[in-house]
Amino acid sequence: VQIIWRDIVRAYTELELSYARDKLAALAGIAKKFMQIRPHDTYFAGLWKSSFIEDLLWYSTLRHRNSPTSPRPQNRSAPSRSWASINSTVGTRGSSYDRNNKYISNANSCVDVLNINCVAIRLDSTGSGGYAVLKGSIMAAPYENKPNISNFQL
Repeated sequence: VQIIWRDIVRAYTELELSYARDKLAALAGIAKKFMQIRPHDTYFAGLWKSSFIEDLLWYSTLRHRNSPTSPRPQNRSAPSRSWASINSTVGTRGSSYDRNNKYISNANSCVDVLNINCVAIRLDSTGSGGYAVLKGSIMAAPYENKPNISNFQL
């Protein structure tokens, strides 16, 4: 079911809506149908509680970051954690895939979802604001402190 949802998100973000701010409202009907087949799950502005960490692994397919138009609109219509917060086609990737899109059979998340809060700004219950509290390890990395920069030359 989650793979189908991600395919819908990708296909949906390829569309050019008349009003980009209506993304979540326009998708609300499909999300409500998914709620019927996922009765114990909760929908948060384009992301699902049961797969929240993997759902955060979306990315913009814009190739040029220096594009004259920013994919993130000035008027917020969704939390920044949601793919709905940008005006771009998005790709999604579950945590079971590496950066080359190769499947990893023993992938485990090192992040726990402590709390998700989503505020419905519109009459439908799909939500447009809120916060998420996560807990987890980042990655161990070597650090070398070099405080003396007096020999630095341009």
